[in-house]
Amino acid sequence: MAIESILVTAASGNIGKRLIPLLLSSFPSAKLVLPTSSASRLASYTSNPRISIEEGSITDPQWLEHLCTSHAVNTVFLNVTGTDELFTAMNALDSFQRSGTVKHLVYVSGAGDWTSPAGIQALFERHTAAHVLVKTVVEQKLQYGGFHFTWTVLGPTLFFDNDLRFPNLLKNGYYDIPLGSAGVSRVSCADIALAAVKAIADGGKTLGGKKIALGSLQQYTDVETAGLWSEALGREVRIRAANVEGWESFEVASVALAGKVWGREIALMYRVFAEDGWGMSAEEYAFQVQVLGKEPERYRDWVVELAKGEKDGMESARSCEASG
Repeated sequence: MAIESILVTAASGNIGKRLIPLLLSSFPSAKLVLPTSSASRLASYTSNPRISIEEGSITDPQWLEHLCTSHAVNTVFLNVTGTDELFTAMNALDSFQRSGTVKHLVYVSGAGDWTSPAGIQALFERHTAAHVLVKTVVEQKLQYGGFHFTWTVLGPTLFFDNDLRFPNLLKNGYYDIPLGSAGVSRVSCADIALAAVKAIADGGKTLGGKKIALGSLQQYTDVETAGLWSEALGREVRIRAANVEGWESFEVASVALAGKVWGREIALMYRVFAEDGWGMSAEEYAFQVQVLGKEPERYRDWVVELAKGEKDGMESARSCEASG
């Protein structure tokens, strides 16, 4: 399938800002259609003749269908989040079907078996976070919806970047998230973007109907994570305990960061990760390496690089103070 016009949702997000340059270089004749609620977020792309920035809301199915037909979109990267995620995702799938132009879809979900009876039962027994549960509904709709387009699901684990959502880590040497002792796999947004490009290039030929788990084979515990940051920053990084007091204080911190609805959601999600862990099998890891064409980026390397930049920034600030 010739990649002619690619619609990319969440283009200004952590994955999107890594994905757009890869798409431009990987598909030199393709047009990129970037729907956004705020065109100013994508201002750096306005001078590129191959990019069409469309301001509107992807929660509007009629508008989304119009974008697909007017730009002859044949490939879609769908990354959806928010309190209206279920409505948005389902309406989007219907819009792609109605357009008649879309031939392949790449959808961002989460790592794990979220479609088999046993997998669904395990997920619903343990998870209450709606933004986790909605993705199994979307995956099942892809499986059983009878769409005329092919699809590939990306299943990332916990993003490296999530460490930076709370300001205490670099500012006060305190790791806010109570990861617990079960351990979680970690993934870079760059590798998610690379996997998306590989799936788009494949066009459903070999990866159609498949899910690609993305992340590390190692599952990092709270102690291991704090140890990596302590070593990299050159100072002690303390952890929030995964106990009753820790979960209560974490929810307070999450609410302060993201509001009551998302604050509870975040706490619910991380509590299951802390108790059950989150990772992938050796077979899933090997498949990931095959798709990416390389080993995934290492969490340790990302921590070291980020910490170096933080320390360099602090040294620069001290130098300015001294010279002032």
